[in-house]
Amino acid sequence: MVVDGKPHPHSFFRDGTETRNVEIYFKRNAGIAIKSGIQGLTVLKSTGSAFHGFIRDEFTTLKEVTDRILCTDVDAVWDWKVFPDLAAVQAVIPAFDAAWEAARQITMDTFAKDYSASVQATMYKMSEQILAAVPMVECVSYSLPNKHYFEIGKSHTSLPRSHEKALNSCG
Repeated sequence: MVVDGKPHPHSFFRDGTETRNVEIYFKRNAGIAIKSGIQGLTVLKSTGSAFHGFIRDEFTTLKEVTDRILCTDVDAVWDWKVFPDLAAVQAVIPAFDAAWEAARQITMDTFAKDYSASVQATMYKMSEQILAAVPMVECVSYSLPNKHYFEIGKSHTSLPRSHEKALNSCG
């Protein structure tokens, strides 16, 4: 992963797996709703991620860690403010590419640079930055499920199942 013009020492991404997506909803007299997004962007950081200080109860299975490997598939969606008509959409066409570039750069930079207290904290930071960078976006959602890789031939049946972490910062 290149961050600030240099290869990052402990953050990586898998080239070629991500897609750029858009969904458009149109309802007569209700405007045009557009969702843009990134799906399947696999990223890994070998240090700089933690998960500790959380509330523990009888259902808690995770151990607290202050430094861990974090690997995930980034799925991000941002909802644009509703456009009144097609002419309004056409008037801002360059904004769609600029927003995707900003969202992808924010995602990559924040993932690499942030000492992540938790995946949820990092997703929140990414969402805040996208909302600030693209005023026409009114809502950002992230899904960052944990990805685990184990050596072949090792028994890991006693490990707890990971659960997908998702954040929706749409109020």
